[in-house]
Amino acid sequence: SINFKKGSSAVLRPIHAIPRERGRLLRALALFLLLLLLPFVPGMAAARPSFVLILADDMDAAALRWMPQTRELIAGNGLTFQRHYAQVALCAPSRASYLTGRYAQNTGVLTVDNSNGGFRQWRRNGNEQRNLAVSLHVVGYRTALVGKYQNGFPDNLAQTYIPPGWDYWAVAMQRGDTPYQQFNYKLNVNGKLVSYGTSAAAYGTDVYAGKAVEFIRQSASAKKDFFLLLSLFAPHSPSVPAPRHAKLFPDAQVPRTPSFAEADVTDKPAFLRYPKLSTAAIATLDRNYGQRLRSLQAVDEAVRKVHDALKAAGRLNDTYII
Repeated sequence: SINFKKGSSAVLRPIHAIPRERGRLLRALALFLLLLLLPFVPGMAAARPSFVLILADDMDAAALRWMPQTRELIAGNGLTFQRHYAQVALCAPSRASYLTGRYAQNTGVLTVDNSNGGFRQWRRNGNEQRNLAVSLHVVGYRTALVGKYQNGFPDNLAQTYIPPGWDYWAVAMQRGDTPYQQFNYKLNVNGKLVSYGTSAAAYGTDVYAGKAVEFIRQSASAKKDFFLLLSLFAPHSPSVPAPRHAKLFPDAQVPRTPSFAEADVTDKPAFLRYPKLSTAAIATLDRNYGQRLRSLQAVDEAVRKVHDALKAAGRLNDTYII
């Protein structure tokens, strides 16, 4: 069993799954969250905690080394799950499972494209009617999604469309890779389209952090329990950093784990028996990894902004940060 205290938090770290444990752990995590989300004793709804789930896109656990504020404010003061399994290690299926507690074969979101996954299959399979936001909204929580929803959103629907269950909605239009570029993107902000340009103030991660802070302040002012999903695009490729971070980590390298550029791969499945990485290929990997770390610095700062907003609003001690 896991005993959480108010004000505690967690870092979820993905590792390779043992197949027979996947279902048990996913069910346990879903049940754990459900127990937290419901009043513990009838008539004691005032004791309900609030929740902030900060989700990075395509981040590796090793990158936490370069995120000191996240380690201090979340990991240092909370609990780290050493085992966290992804049934389908892609963004759209994983997001569907996070929001529903269900396997990919049950959400119907199997890939990132609309033909077999993404927003189209998420909606087609009824997931918009049964998820955390809908359930929490029904029992009186104020809910918000800021940043990324599902790949391909809003598909062929109006760009001002807001799914059921969400009280605050500041979500990027996913037309190609535009929002991943962090500039020149468009948001649906509570039913109004807002375009962002190329100025430093328009940098995506910073804008999403600002919207999250706004929602926290509004919820605290209204004395409402809340659920906030701050869903960021970093460090997904092309891993564009904020201008202020563009020159950091000039010597960054991909973690040199025992499997990196392994010389003898004869014991591996055929699809993993690639030729040994060339010097040029390794250099490209290192450059890309540096970009990823640079793009994560704004995420690290966003964690601080959310933490400080909760503290200023007097809600830090009754909010779980995941």
